[in-house]
Amino acid sequence: MQVSIVLPGLHNDAADAASALRSASLPGLASLLGRAKVAPTSKAGSTEAFASRFGVGNGASAALRRAGELALPLPQSDEIWLCADLVGLHFARDQMVLTAPDGLALTDTEAAALAEPLHDILREVGEYVPATAERGYLRLNERSDAIFSDLIDVAGRPVALFLPEGRGGLRWGRIINTVQIALHDHPVNRAREAAGQRAANSLWFWGESRLDARPAHPADSIYTDNPVGAGLARLAGSTPQPLGAFAVSPTCHEALLLIDALDAPARFRDTWRWLDALKVLEAEVFAPLAARMQRGEIARVAIEAPGERGGLALEITPQRWAFWRKPMPPEQLLAAPLQATPGN
Repeated sequence: MQVSIVLPGLHNDAADAASALRSASLPGLASLLGRAKVAPTSKAGSTEAFASRFGVGNGASAALRRAGELALPLPQSDEIWLCADLVGLHFARDQMVLTAPDGLALTDTEAAALAEPLHDILREVGEYVPATAERGYLRLNERSDAIFSDLIDVAGRPVALFLPEGRGGLRWGRIINTVQIALHDHPVNRAREAAGQRAANSLWFWGESRLDARPAHPADSIYTDNPVGAGLARLAGSTPQPLGAFAVSPTCHEALLLIDALDAPARFRDTWRWLDALKVLEAEVFAPLAARMQRGEIARVAIEAPGERGGLALEITPQRWAFWRKPMPPEQLLAAPLQATPGN
């Protein structure tokens, strides 16, 4: 069995990342790192890195993510999609700052109620399709003629720097204002504010795209909790499985794991959120992977770990799984520059 893992954000250059790792117990990851050949790899985020594994360019964020909504039918190739996610806007130091959907912790009931007025407001430009409390979509009637900023680039930052641009920018700015007026005094938001919670008072539009290419089928089994990864798998004709299923999955010729849990925390140098995600991955992926390799169930592991400022590629084979090779404390990998390490 061969295992390929795409794991953006494994290399975190935050000043406190190495010291945080020293406080954590990650024996599975340490075993893999100690027996790995390491080389530098290119800059990339989750969507770009995942899509490249399927032979797809990084130009279909919304369409690919929409395809990953397992409760919805696959989008058609002629449809134009735009992510339309419920977000929170609040003032901080005299600037309007965006809280991403995962920071709002909306319930499904709240999200459904907030969606009701949005269908009519957005009907002129497309069909609003809410999918989960954190993810929504707009199937556009025609191209927007606007340039939108990806949500991951805006979260926690002043939104004035990321408003829609291009020929359609002003029109979409007016659409956003109409949405905000409708959500500002919504009963759900009044109740949330009374309870000391952030209001979900806007939509963030981003990732406009259509499905221009059919993804290639890269592996027998694909494991991911990321909707873009799930969308790529579905479009390639595979049924994506949750990441947690990998530890107990039967062997196959090749398994592919698409993991985005470290990407945003590493990008924003949110060390403790990054470390918490690593601990989850230790239990779900690294420890089971090391154990299965020790038992001889896995012939090769390749980990591609790109990042916003560069990343690492790790290769582990049975020849490198000799008993004298010692685990590498993960913080040593972070302390090294992003350059190739000699085989040992």
